[in-house]
This record gives sequence, structure tokens and C-alpha cells, in this order.
Amino acid sequence: MVYASIQGKDDMSKRIVAKNGKLVNDKFEIDKTLSEIDEKVKIKKLYHDGIIRRINKSYLYCYLNHPEVDILNRKRIGLVIWDKNDSEEIIRKTIEAIGLDINQWEKSYETYKNEFPESKKNLIIGMAVAAIIIIVIKIIKG
Repeated sequence: MVYASIQGKDDMSKRIVAKNGKLVNDKFEIDKTLSEIDEKVKIKKLYHDGIIRRINKSYLYCYLNHPEVDILNRKRIGLVIWDKNDSEEIIRKTIEAIGLDINQWEKSYETYKNEFPESKKNLIIGMAVAAIIIIVIKIIKG
């Protein structure tokens, strides 16, 4: 499931919401989708830096800048949340549905895909430390 949400341009209390590549227009569906988003992120501190991060084992998120400011000339920042198994096509369609900058997401996503996962880093560091300890023990024992 892919979600995207941003404040309205003219009416800041209005949320623009997309789900699975389509803009959500019905008030009931908007509220339902916003509740689903809240369920995904209620216990996680989110960073507004445009970097793709994990919410949990399944879901990822990032904040993206909207090219248009609001009526008070403030930057509008949209939240995008998706399951790690969602297709890139659906993610792109959802981002585009609320008018976010797809190029910004693509750059962040490329960086995310090319990063060495933290768990693998920790595993390699742990193995290196264990190897050093074994070598030191063998040297000491002679």
C-alpha cells in the first residue's frame, strides 16, 4: 500500500491525499486514508530531510518538497509511505498524484538502494572484532 499526503495550497486545513497511485477525493476516504497513515507512523519520530528511512520491517517513508508554496508563501512538504514490496511504478504514480517532485524521490531512492544495509555493516564489524579477538588469543597462547 502506497500513501502520500500534503497540506492544501489555498486551504491549509485541507489535506491532499493519494493512495496506490490515485488521488483520493471523497471526504470519508480521505479521513480513512489519513487514519491508515497515522497507524503506520504514530510511534516513530519522522525526519523531514528527504532521506528514505524505515518505519518498521515492511514500510518506508520520506518527505518530499512540493514545487508550489502555500498562500502564505511557505514550503509545502509531502509525506510518502510505502511497503518495501510495492512496485516503483505505483510509488511514482502516488507521488505524482499529489504533485510532489518525482526527481527528488528518484534521487533519494537510488541512494537508498545503493546504501549498504545497517544490519550488514553491523555483521561485518562484529565478524572483524571476533577475528581480531581470535588472532590476539592465538598470539598470546603462542
